[in-house]
Amino acid sequence: DAGQKEFVGVRSFDVGRALLKQNFSLAVDLIMEGRSSNVYNPTQEEMNTRQTWKTTKDARATLKEFPKNRNVMVRERDLMRGLLRYGDSLEAVKTVPHNTRTFWVHAYQSLVWNKVATERVRRYGIEPIEGDLYFKDSDSDVHVVTDPNTVNISQVVLP
Repeated sequence: DAGQKEFVGVRSFDVGRALLKQNFSLAVDLIMEGRSSNVYNPTQEEMNTRQTWKTTKDARATLKEFPKNRNVMVRERDLMRGLLRYGDSLEAVKTVPHNTRTFWVHAYQSLVWNKVATERVRRYGIEPIEGDLYFKDSDSDVHVVTDPNTVNISQVVLP
């Protein structure tokens, strides 16, 4: 997905996909890879830290390279400490705050939803079609469109 922007640092949806696939070592690698230099201008210390991880996969050696400023690379530092403490990628990922882990998964969910919605509009336009899911104005239950003439596209929640 070369067209995807990296507004939030690492391509968060890639991390989310790795987490959902339970490929925790890949998730660690993606997080340690960091932001593109096209988006962020890392310090030499940050580049050294990331390069040490990339070439050694040694959490102890990588921790020694971290910037002295503890407000920089906080998630990455948590991961390396988790790897040292638990020796397991899943347990290391669990040391990152829950809201951050949830954000990564939601980023991937958003990417998937946007791709599905885009394809639906490409194929069928922006009018409701049979099979769409929608909310009726009168309740919060989800219904299936059986007669597209009775539903407004603004009611559709899942194409």
